Amino acid sequence: MSNNFDKILNELSYKVSSGIPDLTNEQHLMKLWDILKEHNWNIDARVELLKNLNEVSIVKNKKSGNVYPVKKFKPQTQTIVKKDATKDDVKKAQQGAGEDEFDTSDTPKEEPTDKKFDKEKVDKIQKELYGEDGKGSLLQKSETSQQALDNGYKKGEPWVAPGNAGSNFNENMSNEASLILEKYPDLSEEELSEILYRKTLDTALGKQQKKTIVESPNKNKKGSLPEGVENKDLYKSNIIAARSAKSKNDRAKMGKEKATTQVGFGEDTTQDVFGGTESDLKRLEGKVENANKIFVYDRETDKVYEIPKDRMVEWVKSSGGGENAADTSVITEDENGNIIYDGWSDKKGFNDIQANGTLFSDFTKKENIADKLVESGNLDKNTANQVKDILSKSKDEVKRLENQYKKTGIQLSKHFESLKGEDRERAIKHLEEQNKGYEEAGTTNHIQKAMKHYGVDSLDELITSMSKEGDKMSSDRIKIASRMGTAERKHLRDNNQDIPDNLDTRKVISDLREQALGIQKKTTEELNKLNGKTKSGKEKPVGDLMGFKEVTDDLHLDKIDEPKDDEDYDSILKRNTELAMAGEKVSSEDIKKCLGVKNTSDAQDNFKVLTEERFTKDRETNKFTTGKVVEIFAIDKEGKKKFIGVKTYRGKGGPDSKTSTTTQWSHNMQKCFDGGKS
Repeated sequence: MSNNFDKILNELSYKVSSGIPDLTNEQHLMKLWDILKEHNWNIDARVELLKNLNEVSIVKNKKSGNVYPVKKFKPQTQTIVKKDATKDDVKKAQQGAGEDEFDTSDTPKEEPTDKKFDKEKVDKIQKELYGEDGKGSLLQKSETSQQALDNGYKKGEPWVAPGNAGSNFNENMSNEASLILEKYPDLSEEELSEILYRKTLDTALGKQQKKTIVESPNKNKKGSLPEGVENKDLYKSNIIAARSAKSKNDRAKMGKEKATTQVGFGEDTTQDVFGGTESDLKRLEGKVENANKIFVYDRETDKVYEIPKDRMVEWVKSSGGGENAADTSVITEDENGNIIYDGWSDKKGFNDIQANGTLFSDFTKKENIADKLVESGNLDKNTANQVKDILSKSKDEVKRLENQYKKTGIQLSKHFESLKGEDRERAIKHLEEQNKGYEEAGTTNHIQKAMKHYGVDSLDELITSMSKEGDKMSSDRIKIASRMGTAERKHLRDNNQDIPDNLDTRKVISDLREQALGIQKKTTEELNKLNGKTKSGKEKPVGDLMGFKEVTDDLHLDKIDEPKDDEDYDSILKRNTELAMAGEKVSSEDIKKCLGVKNTSDAQDNFKVLTEERFTKDRETNKFTTGKVVEIFAIDKEGKKKFIGVKTYRGKGGPDSKTSTTTQWSHNMQKCFDGGKS
């Protein structure tokens, strides 16, 4: 008899038309009965389960005091009056009976729950963790995590991984909080958030946390902030980190429990955490190399797999890029030197970017995809050559158009060099503000970088040097000129002054951008005139085949495929990297449920990139094209569209920069990941 009820429910979801099991629906229960029988549940066990599913309780609403029957008890808003209510009990409740009118002798009394926040407890633990003054070292062995707290996020520095101040904070502090939970497992979210907040309040990285939202698109769990909190954005960041930590710690405990019973993993264990800095990855590599045996636990298959050491070393070396999307990891080690590896891709919000690229690199990526489709038998060599010819021409045209963006940076630089007196001083002021913005954000300081490049000491000299550079001007220096142009146009508009023609480069850029973006759409249409085939042998337009592979890579959809056997290490490890989105875990099983498919073959057969797109316009006038948004849909077997993702094209570095791309899950999928319907 299989006791993996999650797997049984997953199977039920494929057999009901809505894709969402409703255990109050008689037809769904009949299907469940058949599935339980197929899984060798004896008749007594099946009867007992369905009896429990049909159990009705009488509850009292905590706010209104009303008493009524429910099938699903909600402890947040209700208290139990009577469990396993009879038909007479239900009738009495429906007629308005009070809680004292029910026989509750068989209903266990609710134990009083601990307060969500115990200040004395938090004070005590804070001192135990970080000393009387709260300034003690972090629990984690990573030296770069402490350096990041002290120095703040500064792009390119050895103490930060790729990302930004928000992602750096979330990765480091969720790791720290996971170790706190190992020592104090009964801490509530509120208590853990407060401990993290106190630890990070006066740090450089803490002060960089801006415009933070605790996302919860379905459950609406936005977290609670104490009255009078000094830094609300920082507190919200710590709520997210605390939630991520609970997801990490719960998974680590579950993995240990399963490994203990399945492979004899030891009982005496310690936890270690790793970020994405070079030194952390080196430390992780050493941990793996020195391990006795290496295991990973898969939630969906409910199985612990042993991974060969050389394969695991290769995997951790590729962390944070390519097939391995993990930017943090949790290791559980037993007294015998065996380890369990948990990979995590930490996202501060459900709406976080899942993949980055450029318009130009997308065509190169498609050329590589064509080769892979030939290897997998989805495309013949003759068709692949036609595909590459189309892509090559598209790449050349995009490159030609985007190289012309540089001319606007040169034009703007010459305009600012021509300014005199107060106008020149204002141009220098624009540069001062831009320099200040880079310093506060901790991102690459293009002003200082440009001054070093030219060997100049003043912003006035910088303007002159930029005006003389010509066609060799780099994208970073074009960005400086573009941001100066934006600031100057705003000044002139605010003061009711005309904008000179050589300052208004937006129309030129807009026309070039539209032409370049049009090539992307035209290329997909040309590719769809050619045919390949899916894994199942179904004929399909090449544009859709390549679109599916591209989205699979960007959103790591191939993790939904279960391992073929115990030695299918590629599949086992891909699935091991789970998402932590705004603190909520999103596993391969969750993605499969929300997509409404069984595996990638099923998804590929029903996948289509629809040409539903809209151009985005500039904020200043809403007239000039800055990019576009392409919506990604899957088409189910009944022909219904499922909105699964969004790909955005825009000049990430400013109006004059080349087109970058980002891919995100759709809002529908985000809600589903947060416990909603698919």
